[in-house]
Amino acid sequence: MSRQWPILGLVISAGLAPTTAGTVEPIPLPGCPSFKTLGVTLDQRIAGLKPGLTLQEFTKTFASQALNFEHPQSREGALFFIGVSDGNASVTDEVQCRFDRAGRLISCHRECCRSETRSVTLEQYNSLAVGQSRSDIEARLCSPSHAERASRIKLRTSYHIALPVGHHDEGQGVLLIFENDRLTFKGMSPYY
Repeated sequence: MSRQWPILGLVISAGLAPTTAGTVEPIPLPGCPSFKTLGVTLDQRIAGLKPGLTLQEFTKTFASQALNFEHPQSREGALFFIGVSDGNASVTDEVQCRFDRAGRLISCHRECCRSETRSVTLEQYNSLAVGQSRSDIEARLCSPSHAERASRIKLRTSYHIALPVGHHDEGQGVLLIFENDRLTFKGMSPYY
């Protein structure tokens, strides 16, 4: 069951620091776009969604279609992605919005989780070499989209690369694995 916003939601910042729960807490990196700042901007953008906005203006100004776009006037509404980006960072929310028969916005609410994405270029990916330190890599790439501690010495981080493969036009994930803060694996796949 979804609930109506209060617009200010969970915002996660950029960077990495280990925690006891196996996840990794963010640390801001100088010169890197901040997920926290982008999250605040996204919250303000979502707050600008006012009832009465036409479907055409809504999709032109605020959102791209996700699911059930053919019937946004239905009782369930339709899902949309609303996002903001800066440099290689973007923050996106999935929202469910309902429109009346005249195609005017009735209401929106968050449907799911906030997505934070840090992108890298093919040149950046190709420049990574096994054995490089995590601090050197993150100084060049900025903090990852996601980081998870697999063990006391092993850390898995992920980025996005806009390199289509097969029918995955949206690009694919980049997985970097560090042991004792040294790169031991790098790979690309649409399934990361």
